[in-house]
Amino acid sequence: QNPAKSLQVQFSLLNWEFGIADKMDESSLKRYAYDFTSMNCAFSAHINRDQQTQLLWKMANLVKGESVCYISEIHAYFWQMETTLTAYYGLVDAVPECLNMILRAVEEAKSHGCGLDLTLVAHVISILSPIKQDWKSCEDYGDWMTKFEDVRPIVEGLLSISARQESPPATLEETQNAWEKLLFTYTFIRDVSVPMKVDPELTLRTLEPTTKGELRTSAIFRAIVKLFSDLRFEIINPSDDYICPITLEPFKDPVILVSDGRVYERAAIEDWLSKHNTNPMTNLELPTKEVRAATELKDKLNAMATEEGLKAAASRFMEFYLFELCFGATGKDVKEAKLIVDFVAMLAGRRRKGEKKAAVDVVPSDAGKTFLLRKIMEISDAKINAGATTMIYKFLQGTVKSAKFLGTNFSANFSAVQEQIFAEKVTTLDAAIEAVPGLIANLAQLSYVFKGKNKYPPEVVLTTIAHLRHVIVLFAEGLVRANSTAEEKDTKEAKQSRDADSKQLMAKLQILSDKLEPVFQSEATMVRSIRMFLLKNLERARGISFLRSALQAPPLKTCKWLRDWKESAESGLIRFLGANKLPHNNPFKTQTLFADVHAALAAGLAPTSSGFKELETLCANTFANAKQNVPALKAALLSAIFHECYLLKVLPEVPKSTTKKITALGDWIKASPQLSFLNTYEKELILFFCWKPAPAGFALELSPESKTEDIVLFRILVHVAVVALASTDAHPTKFFYGLMFKPEKLVGTWLPCMLEDAQAMAVRVLGGRWYKCSNGHAYFVDKCGRPTVVQKCATCGVKIGGLNHNLLPGQVDLDQGLEGNTNYSQKSKALDKSEMNYCLKEAKEESSPFESVRNMTPLSDRTERLLMHCALLTGSLVDGKTWKKRITPLLSKTYSGAAIKNPAKFFLDHVKGDWRVLCKLVRRSQDDVGLLLHSMLNDLAQKTDPGTSIPAMQVEKKGKQMMHVASWVKLDTIPKRDYFEALMGKSTVDLLFDAKTVATQLETAQKRYSAKTEDEAQVFTQELLEKTDVKLMPTSMKQKFFPALWRYRSPFSLEDFTLELNLVEENKTAYPVLSKFLSDETNLRALEYFPAAIEFQTLALQKFNRALTKEAARKLTVGSAISKASDKKRWREAFEGYKKAWQLGWKFVERFTCLEIPDMLKKAKVDEKTPITMVLPQEKDEGICGLGIMNYLSRRHNQFVEIIYEKLLLRGQQIQRNSSRKNVVSSKFFAPAHALTYDLEGKFVPFVAKQCVSIGDDGARVYNFNNAEQYLLDVFFVGKPLVEMELRMVQYTDDEGAVNTMLLKEKVTQEPLTREEQKQILTELGSPAAAHAAMRLLETCISFLQATGGSYIQKIGVGDKFLIEYVKDVLLMKDVDFGSHSIASKIKLKHIDSLWKTLRDFTVKDPFENVHARYKEVLDAKEGNQIQDEAKNLDLEALVPTMQELIIQRLVEPQMSATAPIADFIGWAPIGENFMNDLPWFKFFPKTIAMAYIVDVYKLLSECHTQG
Repeated sequence: QNPAKSLQVQFSLLNWEFGIADKMDESSLKRYAYDFTSMNCAFSAHINRDQQTQLLWKMANLVKGESVCYISEIHAYFWQMETTLTAYYGLVDAVPECLNMILRAVEEAKSHGCGLDLTLVAHVISILSPIKQDWKSCEDYGDWMTKFEDVRPIVEGLLSISARQESPPATLEETQNAWEKLLFTYTFIRDVSVPMKVDPELTLRTLEPTTKGELRTSAIFRAIVKLFSDLRFEIINPSDDYICPITLEPFKDPVILVSDGRVYERAAIEDWLSKHNTNPMTNLELPTKEVRAATELKDKLNAMATEEGLKAAASRFMEFYLFELCFGATGKDVKEAKLIVDFVAMLAGRRRKGEKKAAVDVVPSDAGKTFLLRKIMEISDAKINAGATTMIYKFLQGTVKSAKFLGTNFSANFSAVQEQIFAEKVTTLDAAIEAVPGLIANLAQLSYVFKGKNKYPPEVVLTTIAHLRHVIVLFAEGLVRANSTAEEKDTKEAKQSRDADSKQLMAKLQILSDKLEPVFQSEATMVRSIRMFLLKNLERARGISFLRSALQAPPLKTCKWLRDWKESAESGLIRFLGANKLPHNNPFKTQTLFADVHAALAAGLAPTSSGFKELETLCANTFANAKQNVPALKAALLSAIFHECYLLKVLPEVPKSTTKKITALGDWIKASPQLSFLNTYEKELILFFCWKPAPAGFALELSPESKTEDIVLFRILVHVAVVALASTDAHPTKFFYGLMFKPEKLVGTWLPCMLEDAQAMAVRVLGGRWYKCSNGHAYFVDKCGRPTVVQKCATCGVKIGGLNHNLLPGQVDLDQGLEGNTNYSQKSKALDKSEMNYCLKEAKEESSPFESVRNMTPLSDRTERLLMHCALLTGSLVDGKTWKKRITPLLSKTYSGAAIKNPAKFFLDHVKGDWRVLCKLVRRSQDDVGLLLHSMLNDLAQKTDPGTSIPAMQVEKKGKQMMHVASWVKLDTIPKRDYFEALMGKSTVDLLFDAKTVATQLETAQKRYSAKTEDEAQVFTQELLEKTDVKLMPTSMKQKFFPALWRYRSPFSLEDFTLELNLVEENKTAYPVLSKFLSDETNLRALEYFPAAIEFQTLALQKFNRALTKEAARKLTVGSAISKASDKKRWREAFEGYKKAWQLGWKFVERFTCLEIPDMLKKAKVDEKTPITMVLPQEKDEGICGLGIMNYLSRRHNQFVEIIYEKLLLRGQQIQRNSSRKNVVSSKFFAPAHALTYDLEGKFVPFVAKQCVSIGDDGARVYNFNNAEQYLLDVFFVGKPLVEMELRMVQYTDDEGAVNTMLLKEKVTQEPLTREEQKQILTELGSPAAAHAAMRLLETCISFLQATGGSYIQKIGVGDKFLIEYVKDVLLMKDVDFGSHSIASKIKLKHIDSLWKTLRDFTVKDPFENVHARYKEVLDAKEGNQIQDEAKNLDLEALVPTMQELIIQRLVEPQMSATAPIADFIGWAPIGENFMNDLPWFKFFPKTIAMAYIVDVYKLLSECHTQG
């Protein structure tokens, strides 16, 4: 209950000397408070230690209620108020001008707590008031914005604490309102003034009406609307200042004529000056014709001349007002009915009486309108809610009546809200089945007419439509799941379970289908729209081919409504469905010779034909007269036979006569001499499409059971074969031919898309200059490219790098071309050593769809892989007996072991996997992706042969460079492979799937390959895809079919948003924070708990460092440690954060320095049963866990913050980055406000869904990535500092070198043992084991002596007491044996330090094992000789042991610079009554040798000492 009293009792029990536990006078206690503050409070540039102490002293007195008079009270009240004091110091750091006001307010305060907090917040708000700022230009906003951003988390934290009190202070509401207005101003400046470059005077004048009264009022809302109208007039309307006096048009490129200072359009004045020597305005002679750019005016024009810029700013600011202030997380409801009426009027597109049309549209997006409408309908105040609902219904009726159709924008928003509400209640098929009967009972509500009286008002009709929409969406989703194929990576058990689930699903779908029959058979005029809505959902999910399949499969196949619809003779529907599953387009029709071969083949297959005479003649003539067309003839034969013959296999029945004709075609191909231009493999492939049985294991063969999606994929496989047959040796597509027919020739060559050489990739991605260590392992140096530090190789541990831009001996350049080049900023180039042959893993082992190699995008990588795997799989159709034997040598045993067992299945799995990922990346239906690939393959085959222009295709002959057109059957050089990847990737695939042009390319392909272009089926498809603008439909159609209410609403998906972002490579540069956030979000989750993790590890270190043996620490659990802590609540809260950080972050920690984390530790969990050693950081054993997790968290935090800083500079807001910003925070003072915290599901996703998504004219989603990234920055990440880790390593009492005797020497004066005494003791002990036993006893003695009197007693006069007496009489250890007669009989307490060091040096192999690596560099020969020469002038008896102790005790952490002189470090070490600097012999110690060599210097001096 009283921590100060409890602590004072503990102090008294210790019975300390010098009155430490007694009352102290105020002066002494204040001096102690000053020291305490210096040790426990963060340094600040704006509040000095005296002022920090003043705050601590006053606050402690306020907490106690009277003056403090004990040291224990300083401690206790500081711990009690630490958070509050840190917040107060933070206020001053953020807003230095408030220092004196805060000091005065605290000094005058009568009590502590929320009342004082609010007083200080009010002072800060007053100081930040915009009217008190001395803003002269836009650049002046930056410093104020920085202060606001820094102080915001502190102020909002203090306000939050006050709001949570049972009896909040009376000033709370007033302070909250004042803060909200300041936030309102900040947001306006951030979103409008800064991007639009609005000068401060205009900003303040514009905001003046909003400074009075509550913000959530109709008056303020209308003021905001008027604000933007006035602002538009001020900054955008052309005036004389913006119009060229010559052209009388607004400026585009303004320049100033120096002689008169006027501004002109550059082209106009330059034209005038080319013809005249006079001023265009005065006609006077010009002294000079010099012009200069009107930079300031041009910048302003660039920022303001577009109304779209102001519209965007207005929209963003209005969304802040609506969704954060009025309906955000402020905890305040809108209480004014007039404001709600204004909102509803805005949503309905209506103006209140006397209100003029706004010059700037401030209405949110459609998603934002829906969100706002729902918030209005969910207002908690019953009276306001009832009034709002009435007003919504009134406006609904008014807009419908005025428009003369039900589907107005406001109606669509209302329906969307009702659908959302219903969707939250009905989430499963079972719930939908239960809901349908109620909907059936309300079918009469679907009727709404405009001639006559309606039985039901618009809101009732719209609600029923909304509920039906959701049930149909659930039905469509179930149909999609029921028709989805099992994943290739599913286990046998998973597939069996999936089959069982599929049966249950089909049963539920059948029930729901039966129950929905009355809906689809309704007599309402909108029934066709209802049916089309189901079809739209199916098409959007999987494409038109899937839709056709679903309509011809249960349960839809047996639906009476579908049968009746077909029988209604709607020609568009009938033609859309077609008579069978055959494709409705032909991508081969544009190929060379296809039309001729197709016509000749059709003649041969005709029932009246007696053979294939026409086809035979065509082949003979082409081979004889146009040999250059033979490849095209082969391709045409294959594509025509596939199209006319093989595709018939998908039909349920094929006439026997047709089957006989196809058999006859196969016989003709086998026997005809006119086909001698086909080799054996080519004939085998063509024969397969004449219905020859497929080899065993070829699972892609078409059949009547094949789905239309299977046909789409199989046609791509065929098209790859067609392109391969049509290619010439000089064309890169010949590579596909090699994959299909000559895989054995590809052994020892490179394949595209294979794994990248890790070293070459690192050099390419990281840049910089690369070197190799003495063992040949690579590392890189960034920035200048020359080393400035010495580190350890991550692979073998040897020293790497160097000092002063010079390499260590044995280090060489990775790039031999840079060897000997000492210039800065050189970039290495690495030799690509990619593996040859096929080296991909199984398809099921691949995870991320965004994986790619070299410079390829994920799209081009997947596309090339798909085509390559199609070619490899096609090869299995020819010569099935030997194909496996021929393909096996091409397969890497390391990566592709499964392929060697069953290559056909292996490649098929990859084909399906690549296809699935590609469709996901393109975000189009399978039909669309297939059609685009066909278009690409056709265009690729027609590209001019590029072979002769490639350096890889050149050979040297007799000393001269000769051009040689080599074959593309194989990629026998790395440049050829790289060229092939680039040709297929950047030059083809990336252009094809460019998000900006893909819709146009798809439309072109559809027209290019469709059998008919403008038939009824095409019209039906256009309606299905919603290509028709509803706004342009006749009113009669809107009244009858309600199209706007049955449009497909694409649900927002963060996955889809992320896919779209990652599809365009440039987005990673344009939106780096958003891109990194979405790609690494799972890795960033742990960072929220980083401060708590630091605190818990700090608490554990303070408690247990040098206090336990390692074995004792391993037996101590975290739970036990917490239970024994004095502040259990603090320990437990900190541990919960540490545990969360571990759970979310440890799985991503793969290595500790160069060592891989052992599996045992990798799988470790942290809870209260965990040994404390897992938390305490150490560079060995389980200590690497505590160290590893903290290193991971700090690295992740800093990497992301660096990206944030870079983006803030690049986005043109340099004015927010200034020298006063605190960029780096020590881990000692790293607080929750500094951590990277965010709310993904609660804030970010809803924001993106309602404010970053719009629907284009083609119905596709359009994302605003800029808005999303700016939201991330403004709401979550602005102002976050880098963290500088200052982490101590734990030392256990039984660690070698763990005992620190520095404090011992301050307590008990020490004297050294003679060499003879040391030798005698070691002789008597005889072994390191005996010495270890003696050391354990000594450790106990040292610990007790150091603790005696605490840290306030400097000397204890017990040096002459014998050690054995102290152990037995004081420590009460009766049966003690040091193992040495000399220790028992001669050693006194004044010898303990020397004895400890003697035993340590005897037992420890390397006494400097724990010394940091930066101090262990090796001296060169010259400096080594210098040390040995000076050694004779030095007192080595005093210097060597002192040096050793300093190194061991003080250089475990990198506290001293490696370049600082050793003499400066050891010069202040005490020797007797003097410092080493004062001793005459020390002047001979070399003054220039750096700390990096101190260990080596010690060893040389020690050798000299030993040698005498």
